[in-house]
Amino acid sequence: QVIPTLRAHDLFFLPTLGENYGHVIAEAFQAGLPVLLSDQTPWRGLDATGLGCDLPLGQKEAFVRYIEEIAGHSPEKTKAMKQRVAERAAQIADVTADLMANRRLFEF
Repeated sequence: QVIPTLRAHDLFFLPTLGENYGHVIAEAFQAGLPVLLSDQTPWRGLDATGLGCDLPLGQKEAFVRYIEEIAGHSPEKTKAMKQRVAERAAQIADVTADLMANRRLFEF
C-alpha cells in the first residue's frame, strides 16, 4: 500500500544525512511524487530532470522556499508535475531492468 498512500500527497520530503540508494525515494518516483532531498543521496541533479530538488542540508531557507513553491502550484500544475515524475520513473525502471538482465547474462 506504499505507492497508493504516497500518491495522495504532492511532495516527498527526505532531508536525510545519507542514503546508499534510497528505495523509498524510488517508490516516491513510482507514485509520481516530486522529491525534496538533501544532497547526501545518489539522487542528484533532480531539478534538471524535473524529478524534484536536492539541496545541501545547511540551506534550510532553500528547503522552505521549495516547499512553499510546490504548495503554491495550481492543481493543474501539480497534476502535470506528478505525471512527468511518473513518466521519468518508468524510464528509470526500464533502464534498471535492462541492467539486471545484462548482469544475469554473466552469472555462472
